[in-house]
Amino acid sequence: MLVVVASSAGAAYAQDAIVEGKGVKVGEGTVVRPILGIETGWVSNLYYDDTDQTQVAALRLMSAFSTGSAGEERTKVEAPEGDQDKVSQGEPPSVKWALGAKLRYTEYPFSSQRAEMQRNLGADANLDLVIKPQGTFRVELSDKFARDTNPTNFESRFQVNRDVNELKTGLVYQPGGRAITAGLHYQNRIDYFESSDQSFASRIQHQVLLSADWQWLPITKFSFEGSYGIYLPLDNSSWKQESSPISGRIGIASAITEKTFGRASLGWAYAGYSFGEGYNTPVGDLEFGYRYSPTGKFSIAYSYDFNDSINANFFRDHAVLFKLDQQINRWVFDGIFDVRLRGYRGVPPQLMASSPNRDDFVMGVLARLRYLYRDRLSFSGTWRSTVDQTNFRYTAGPGVDNPSYDRHEFMLGATAAF
Repeated sequence: MLVVVASSAGAAYAQDAIVEGKGVKVGEGTVVRPILGIETGWVSNLYYDDTDQTQVAALRLMSAFSTGSAGEERTKVEAPEGDQDKVSQGEPPSVKWALGAKLRYTEYPFSSQRAEMQRNLGADANLDLVIKPQGTFRVELSDKFARDTNPTNFESRFQVNRDVNELKTGLVYQPGGRAITAGLHYQNRIDYFESSDQSFASRIQHQVLLSADWQWLPITKFSFEGSYGIYLPLDNSSWKQESSPISGRIGIASAITEKTFGRASLGWAYAGYSFGEGYNTPVGDLEFGYRYSPTGKFSIAYSYDFNDSINANFFRDHAVLFKLDQQINRWVFDGIFDVRLRGYRGVPPQLMASSPNRDDFVMGVLARLRYLYRDRLSFSGTWRSTVDQTNFRYTAGPGVDNPSYDRHEFMLGATAAF
């Protein structure tokens, strides 16, 4: 069975909190900052289905917290009374860390019994640790975990619950002046599907990354990144093919004028798979942004890139993204319009009903308006829309299924920080 994945930007963006409370002090220089949120609204297509679009009411509850080491502003040394001009900085911290977690529970009240079975619990957690952040050699460690839950569709009677853990560790060389930095990192990603019906897509990825940055001018930075990976199926029952992707990319980011900025990168990517099609091709991206007011910014970006896929060997994206951010007094608006021409290659024979290739038109829209009633309380209205149209067909039981769908979601909510 094909794993159902909402692959557009409109479905992927989470609700970001823009409020912060005083927090709860749990130790010297350590404060835990809890956040609670609630959303309610309407979903147009609960099952991501191409024909039977079940509309339901939705209720989403969110709880989160964040904590970490004291900020650099707390390292200031107070001067004796009468010597305020002699305030100096104390020793920089030798360790900086941050910890956060979020839970999201979604319920579908006033719906059919089958719709109510789609209730789900998602989770995110992250840990970031930096040793000697101001030293010549900086040690970094981070771990991010996410549990993504998607409703079932009419072809699969199992929840598509997915656990992803990304561990990254590295050593960064930053000599005096910080004009040039270089880093060597190792990254491990485990992508695990909880249901045995979906376990064919589970995988583990190892990757070594080498990066370097050169701050040529105060407003211009050059960068390089190269990587080598070993991607493997997580167990013997998986349909995922082994691969060893290699990529290299150089980039530049700079302010163009006082109100405009740009970014560009160009490189090459290669991956051969143990069975089926691989890729050997140039990759790159462009971005241009314009800050038209002190609280307003617009940007447009294009990307051509290749990534390992759970539904095939890999997918290729021609992606165009428009983004707008605007704040007027206590009103904050952000909008994203994302269009992708996505091509999957090397679809496993077990999924094919037409060909080993799949080409999709994917469009995502996010429009969100938030009102900051107070520093610790905000209200929001959010519209998310996803359209995925494909020429691909796959076998679903006795028949052939079209995995295309369109889905719209409108939610009203409130977020409070303590």
